[in-house]
Amino acid sequence: MRNISSDQAIDKAHARVNLPSIIIGLLSLVISATTILYSSLPNWYLVFVLPLAFIAQRIYWKIAIRSWKKWAKKNVNDLVDLQYRALEEKLIKKEDNFFLN
Repeated sequence: MRNISSDQAIDKAHARVNLPSIIIGLLSLVISATTILYSSLPNWYLVFVLPLAFIAQRIYWKIAIRSWKKWAKKNVNDLVDLQYRALEEKLIKKEDNFFLN
């Protein structure tokens, strides 16, 4: 079923990978700030929550980008162009080999 363009795949990656990752990070911060303001937890609690929010965000991103790559390999016409576009959009790093992951 190779009938999707690179542009459509990149748009799908932004919707499935980047947007939820941003939402996870922001929700983590809002929930922790709200918890600190309306409970008896000390303010230094944020020192522990900020790294945990970042870690949760990165774990989701790593899992989601890997599943997007698998999906893209099956559905995109031009994989070389897709890899170039994914590098431009900073979805993958230059060291990543798009075809092996």
